Amino acid sequence: GASAYHWRYNIPELARDYHVFAFCKLGLGLSSKPVQEYSAEVWRDQTADFLSEIVQKPATLAGNSIGGFTSLYAAATEEVKHLVAGVVLLNGAGGFRDSSAPAKEEETSNAV
Repeated sequence: GASAYHWRYNIPELARDYHVFAFCKLGLGLSSKPVQEYSAEVWRDQTADFLSEIVQKPATLAGNSIGGFTSLYAAATEEVKHLVAGVVLLNGAGGFRDSSAPAKEEETSNAV
């Protein structure tokens, strides 16, 4: 999967004018890969925790591919909305649904 390493050329340029933080989502890139269920909620919560516990001030979240989706999902989290100054999506990907939401009828009717 993608990692913070993909940002290796961007980070030094951005750091000329901004305080830059970068991390790999659990199970991707250079992070640990524990055997567990990975979900949009896991990555959302990891991002929200990073923002509130490490960054601790309003920031612009940027993410590539599923990281873009994760940034957007975290930004919508009530607990950290006050810490999100903006969101940048690069090659945004994602199609997760809330795992606690009931399945839509077409999802259940297409089950094999």
